[in-house]
Amino acid sequence: MKYLIFLLFILDKSKITNTFVNKFHKKKFFFYGMKSKFNEPSKKELKINNNELKENNLLGTFDYKILGYLKKKSSKKYVIINKKNKKIYDIHNIKKKIKNNKIISISPGGIQGFYFMGIMSFIKKNYDLENIIFTGASAGAWISLFSSYKYNITDFVDDILDYDFTNIKSIMELQVSFKNKILNNYNYTDFNLENIFIGVTVLKGFELSTNIFYNFENLEDAIDCCIASSHIPFLTGGIINKYNNEISFDGGFSNSPYLENNNTIFNINPSLWNKKGEKIDFIDYHELSMNSNHNFTKLYIKGYNNAKKHRSDLDNIFL
Repeated sequence: MKYLIFLLFILDKSKITNTFVNKFHKKKFFFYGMKSKFNEPSKKELKINNNELKENNLLGTFDYKILGYLKKKSSKKYVIINKKNKKIYDIHNIKKKIKNNKIISISPGGIQGFYFMGIMSFIKKNYDLENIIFTGASAGAWISLFSSYKYNITDFVDDILDYDFTNIKSIMELQVSFKNKILNNYNYTDFNLENIFIGVTVLKGFELSTNIFYNFENLEDAIDCCIASSHIPFLTGGIINKYNNEISFDGGFSNSPYLENNNTIFNINPSLWNKKGEKIDFIDYHELSMNSNHNFTKLYIKGYNNAKKHRSDLDNIFL
């Protein structure tokens, strides 16, 4: 029944009007996407009135018990898909192919992706990443693509940040803008696309499972996969997104959105180098929205400087 409730709400766009979305945009809301195992947040963590949620019919999409139930049922239900060769592998098959590679994984994070980009810029400038595989979901999918760029990473960063974000109203609009800019200025051979593995949550019947895609057909295909991996109905823009002929959702909806193996050497996430040492399990709703308070260049610089500050830690990993 929970599967049905979830599916019907997603497919019925009449449930939410533009007026309501604008109203909800002003509220503090947290979206699960950080941990491999689900923990239902406390009332204090949510910081949102449960009665208000019920009044506004939001529980059909964002009820944590439903998402937790779906994630539990989708645990270990994933395949790895070679897009160019149209072949499907399980994790045991792919481990043989990547046994000599090390892995950097990048978590979901909303607009904190710009902070992640700063961290990866410092790493790419200072360490040899020739034998590295990048895997990510949601914002982490985009940073995996960014990390696979072959040439001067500063030029690529300048292209991304040199953009007027004033009129961008949703994460989807932002992603489409990036897609157009990248396709207009770069081509397939500028990236090591065979070295990125992107997790996308897909709906199969009434169950969620994870497809991890790699070896993309072309640059546009890889970008479309990043968009699919970042799709949260209504929150990031739009209702239904399809990739590889399947209804697709944010990789954070799954328990296993990354390529997991014992040779993962580094994970980039919002808790990385947290001063207080606490684990951040939820993304502030505002990390999924576009507003004038966001300074993407500032987030990038913060990530770069934080990586620089922790260079000794990074030396122990990459040298």
